[in-house]
Amino acid sequence: MASIVALTGVVTTPASAQPVQVADWRQSIPGAVGSALDRAPNGDYVVVGIESLSKIDPTYGEIMTLQRYSRSGQPVWSHPVRIPQTVAGLKPSRVLVDANDNIVVLANEADYNYRLCALNDPTCTPGSIDGLFNAWWIVQKYSPAGIRLWERRTFQVKSAPIQGAFDPTTGDIFVLVDANKGAARTTNITRLSSAGELVWSIETKDITKPGALALSSEGTVLVAGANSLGLSINEFAPLCPWDGGGATRSNSLYREIGYWSLPRT
Repeated sequence: MASIVALTGVVTTPASAQPVQVADWRQSIPGAVGSALDRAPNGDYVVVGIESLSKIDPTYGEIMTLQRYSRSGQPVWSHPVRIPQTVAGLKPSRVLVDANDNIVVLANEADYNYRLCALNDPTCTPGSIDGLFNAWWIVQKYSPAGIRLWERRTFQVKSAPIQGAFDPTTGDIFVLVDANKGAARTTNITRLSSAGELVWSIETKDITKPGALALSSEGTVLVAGANSLGLSINEFAPLCPWDGGGATRSNSLYREIGYWSLPRT
């Protein structure tokens, strides 16, 4: 009894209440998965994603979905922009909104391999699909109202557009592409005009996995990536008449210890 009295006499101090984060608003599309979003100049949210996930590889969808919401979460367009697949699948990676409120979507279109079966293997079905892979990377431009203005498709197996940036003066689009070629992995930078025409395309001179893309105050294109030795940074001229229009100005490598740089050309 003494022990019970002692316990009942203990006064416990309640833990201080933690603030609960509550969303201002929520929106969802049943069966869809969001991939990327960006903010428009007026504060609207633009979201890209996929619907009807592929049964072979759920990272791809049978439909790519683009939607725009106001600051208060209300759909700006009455219906999402839906792009049905014409190949094995679709996978968006980025959505960007420029200063004029136009929308650019970076994505991949998929292809597939057939499964190869060994002789007399009862567990393998000849002619079945082994899996999906990136076959084309695409750039699409939409008006503020969600009307598709143009699309550019590039056949480049296992490559994916991962970042993009706008030239504030011309409205040109710079696209950073992970050109995964196995041991010869490189980074590709492609410049497109605001009308979708190719201005120039060039690859880094070192074997680099791309990570980030930015434009300097001088208009040069900066690309950060990783290679086997460390962080690699390449700088390209904004527009040159030689070397495809994007001659390398400098290349810097930051090792774990030490640093070297090639001079600008």
